[in-house]
Amino acid sequence: GNACLNANNELNNAEQISSIISPNILLNNNPNKYISFRVSYAQIDVNSLDKLTLFVSYNCGETWFMRYYSAGASLATNGGSYVSSWVPTDTTQWEKVKISINMFLTRPYLRFKFEAKSINGNNIYIDDINIDQLTNIDNLTLTETNNLNIYPNPIDNNSIIVFDLNKNANVKFVLTNILGKKIVDFNKMYEAGFYDFNFNELLNVNLQGGVYFLKVIVNNKSQTLKLIKN
Repeated sequence: GNACLNANNELNNAEQISSIISPNILLNNNPNKYISFRVSYAQIDVNSLDKLTLFVSYNCGETWFMRYYSAGASLATNGGSYVSSWVPTDTTQWEKVKISINMFLTRPYLRFKFEAKSINGNNIYIDDINIDQLTNIDNLTLTETNNLNIYPNPIDNNSIIVFDLNKNANVKFVLTNILGKKIVDFNKMYEAGFYDFNFNELLNVNLQGGVYFLKVIVNNKSQTLKLIKN
């Protein structure tokens, strides 16, 4: 239909959070399950850093696990133009997001929570929330299959790198500067589970201002994240 969810950050106070929580959802344990949704957002200006986060809980909301995070320019879906009061007008101004939930398939029920936080705000729209099964998981990127993310980005001393593993795996991290020079190159075995590490502590770095690239390799599948340090 024509309806969608709207976090009205244009009128919300700074740091105000709008959230919506699903009821418990019963899933079968078929493999390659994911949740997908469409999001639409535009910045007011460079300081418009509104945040959208998706959490999953398997214990009726007692504990929430972050599965998706995006903010500011990374969240914008309109090509980067600044708009004072955002309202999407066509399908090209929406972005589809897919998040794997394979790690939760042994749990009988799942509950989902979307949180939108106003930071010098503009409106965030969410639509077409679905839970489905992939026909070919090989077509997904590492970010989609392992929920790889770093936040906040631009990075600071509190930035966190998160990822999931649905089985034991060797994870390789390669950090380079904008000229391609390697700063970090190491790998480590991790057991299946959820991981969130302080970025500086995991890579043992204290970066100067600039642009960097982090390549993460899991089970011969790789993804490169662009990082900015102000």
